[in-house]
Amino acid sequence: MKTNKLIIGSGISALVFAFYNPQYTIIAPKDGLGGKLSNDFMHSTIYLHETKESKEFLDEVGIEYKRRTHVIKYVKGDQVRRDIYEIDKLAMIKKKMQDDNFEVKDTNLSVSDYYINVLDVDYALLIEKLSKNLEILDESVIRITDTEVVTNKTSYNYDEVISTIPAPVFWKLYYQSKNIEFKSLPITFVLIDELPTILRSESFDLVYFIDKKYKYTRINKKNGKYLYEFSGKLTKEEVKQYLPKSAKIFSHHVDNNAIIFTNNNNIPPNNIRFLGRFAQYNHSIKTNDVIKESKFSFNFLHIWNIQRDFFNKVEGLNSINTIEDKEKLTIQFILHLTEELGEVLREVNYKRHKEKFEVNVDNLKEELIDVQKYVLSLFLVWGVDVKEFVDLFLKKSKIVNDKFDKYKNE
Repeated sequence: MKTNKLIIGSGISALVFAFYNPQYTIIAPKDGLGGKLSNDFMHSTIYLHETKESKEFLDEVGIEYKRRTHVIKYVKGDQVRRDIYEIDKLAMIKKKMQDDNFEVKDTNLSVSDYYINVLDVDYALLIEKLSKNLEILDESVIRITDTEVVTNKTSYNYDEVISTIPAPVFWKLYYQSKNIEFKSLPITFVLIDELPTILRSESFDLVYFIDKKYKYTRINKKNGKYLYEFSGKLTKEEVKQYLPKSAKIFSHHVDNNAIIFTNNNNIPPNNIRFLGRFAQYNHSIKTNDVIKESKFSFNFLHIWNIQRDFFNKVEGLNSINTIEDKEKLTIQFILHLTEELGEVLREVNYKRHKEKFEVNVDNLKEELIDVQKYVLSLFLVWGVDVKEFVDLFLKKSKIVNDKFDKYKNE
């Protein structure tokens, strides 16, 4: 194994992160590559929204994509609508959660408009290309401690772990149990050849059903057929009574943990990071968010290395041997930093007696980057690498946050 940086899981979140951060090794059975996307049935339920990051990602992987406007409609009573009110959102969420008393804290749906821009891709090809050059250990994790990951074959010491497996599974594997209640609901999917009467003359890609009059919560178009979704676990025989009578059922599938209730107490242990909707147990996280976060990790390391190379070229890392050398450079950089902070001030209206001017934001950003480069150089002077920087940042953030919470509650 080339590294002691590990990824647990092999779903799309794991593959995307490993693509941008190849110094990590994946541990997971290879027969589950792609996670939910390894099941062709799920391809039409998972959308890749069109963003700058998602298009860059697909270009970097070398995957062709087609931009498409995904038309969304809503059925309320006997009407098909393009938009709905807040009260309708509440009703729809409570129906999906199968609980009239469910306290809705977030009325943001996975979509909040009458269309979304998506990128159509060949998910099977995407998984194949993402996994092609990755190091994947075909093993099952059976225990995670604060220092090692134990599998069905051996064990591995780690410095960092990215966990992409569902949070309830992670905490069962972790050696210190945590009393967190994770709530989820299954979704039953049924692929058939007919639409309900109300939709037969409608043009759409996705329809949500607000009223309980309809047992299903939404219908997707899928390769000339129609994918119905029901909250809860229903058998093939049970769903038949809610479908058009002459409908032919092509497929029936139950996703046992499809709907999750966000849990903000799901905080990872030291040196472990959760990535993805089910790992973080946050219903609002999309594949696009995973791409953005994974690429940020890659970019931050790249930025750090660029500054390190420049610093080494100018100062020579090997020539900084004593505390006195470090002190001398610290004083020098702090003085430069003070000058750069002065430049930042000059870009804003900080002198009250001066006539106000329009702030040149581009110039301001450039000066802030100069400040940041000196700050990074100070860390390099004192031998801090990226890992230690992140650890120190997280440690200090926890101290500051705890102090604030204590102050707020006094």
